[in-house]
Amino acid sequence: MIIVNRQTLKVTRSLATALRYLRSQDQGVILWADSICIDQSNAAEKNVQVALMGDIYRTAECVRIWLGEDDQDTAQAMQLVNDCNGFRDTNAVVKRVVGDERGAIGLAGLLRRPYWNRMWMFQEILLSKIGHVHCGTSSAPFGTFVQMDLVSSQPQLWPARRTSPAWIHDLRKAFFNIAQFTIAPRELQNLEHILAVTRVLQASEPADKLFALMGTCDMASYLTVDYDKTFQDIYVGFTRNYSKSTGKLSLTLTAGWRNPVCKEDDGQLPSWTPDYRGSRPESDIYAGFATAGVFNASKGCCFENDVFNPELPEGVLVTQGYILDTIQSVTPLLGGDDGRRQILETFDIRRPNDNPSGRSRLQALCETLIFDADGVKDDDCEETRARKRDRQLKHLLGFMYDVDVQGDNSNTEQINSPINWDSVLGRSGTGLRHALRSYKQLQHSDPATLAGYRNMFVGEYDANAGKISSVFVTRDNRFGRSNYTIRPGDVVAVLYGSDLPVILRKSGSCYKFLGGAYVSGMI
Repeated sequence: MIIVNRQTLKVTRSLATALRYLRSQDQGVILWADSICIDQSNAAEKNVQVALMGDIYRTAECVRIWLGEDDQDTAQAMQLVNDCNGFRDTNAVVKRVVGDERGAIGLAGLLRRPYWNRMWMFQEILLSKIGHVHCGTSSAPFGTFVQMDLVSSQPQLWPARRTSPAWIHDLRKAFFNIAQFTIAPRELQNLEHILAVTRVLQASEPADKLFALMGTCDMASYLTVDYDKTFQDIYVGFTRNYSKSTGKLSLTLTAGWRNPVCKEDDGQLPSWTPDYRGSRPESDIYAGFATAGVFNASKGCCFENDVFNPELPEGVLVTQGYILDTIQSVTPLLGGDDGRRQILETFDIRRPNDNPSGRSRLQALCETLIFDADGVKDDDCEETRARKRDRQLKHLLGFMYDVDVQGDNSNTEQINSPINWDSVLGRSGTGLRHALRSYKQLQHSDPATLAGYRNMFVGEYDANAGKISSVFVTRDNRFGRSNYTIRPGDVVAVLYGSDLPVILRKSGSCYKFLGGAYVSGMI
């Protein structure tokens, strides 16, 4: 309990402790705390005040970041941070950290405090002119935390992990906990990026996962603060309004399988609406590439305002686009030799069928396995086209050699091909005939280079493989990849406004959204 205007007021233990530590014994201290200055039980007041919080933090002279009471290593940790304050030489920062085991261990503990998991802190820190971190009686500038985070992210500056103490790596790993709070101000203009990086943060009220961004991002066109609405209505309305206003379905690409599994009484959302309360722990390379604007599956066609249809169930998003194909076979896309061998056993590359894009099965499967995100584009200059084609050729040759090695039980010394490549590629176009000639030549004259191309292919494969992905082939012989929830019978579609093809599953008269996909020859 604290006293405000001669009246007792119940506050959290954390706030009460912070006020006692931050007050001065000999002069007044002006502090603003939202849980005191806003009536948390009054939805109408919160609707007004929350919309103003961005201005409050922008005009604050300093934001006090309270981590809680100190422990035995806090003073040493804060001293380490203060000693690094102002270091221009990054090597000096590393030297200071490496020479202070106790301070580094204590700092890792501070970086794991619950404060850094809270959604509202994102706005407070990003909008502040100056931030100061407090823990018990110790404090340090937040700007120095940002500086140390930048140094921590540069592995070449640090001792090799294999030969250095575990606490050094532990500290560098702990800095990931404040990554959301160290982004550059210009990044706040990219709402899709901000929604992605803050999705892991927590809020006691689900609606605050969006409302807490009102002061940092331009969201007024898509969202109005209204605590009388359910969080489901807020999430659905925001996603629908954003899609209508921008013509993009990029937010929907972060929904589907990415939404955490919830019990029915926790509040269900339509499959096309992101659940901002959290997400699955696995990273999503499909949504990541879509947000980066690398692909353009819908060829500039935008999402248009969905038309209300009273005959459709509530929560349906009406889109435009077309069904491309139906998935016929699926296999996990696992890393390592066993993963690649399983894929080759599932999809026979000896079959002569080309897919509708004109690519051979070998070429289409190779592009799919490495997630070829840097293919030749229409606006590429000749020099860029030549560089990309050379890279694609090396990956294809490496894949061919890997197929041979897999056929020989991974005996890399054996070069003789168990596959008749003349039969597989001989009828293909000029480009693959050139690849066949190059492969034969390297087999006999420079097998070491061929082995190097295989290493290049395997490196790209393993970088994009993992338990979250599956490879599929459609009835029309298209190769692609998507998340692990897909199965035969699901459809591949192109939706206007989506940079990636998507996977849908029939559900009554509508479809359930599963996630984005990579389809060879379609992006």
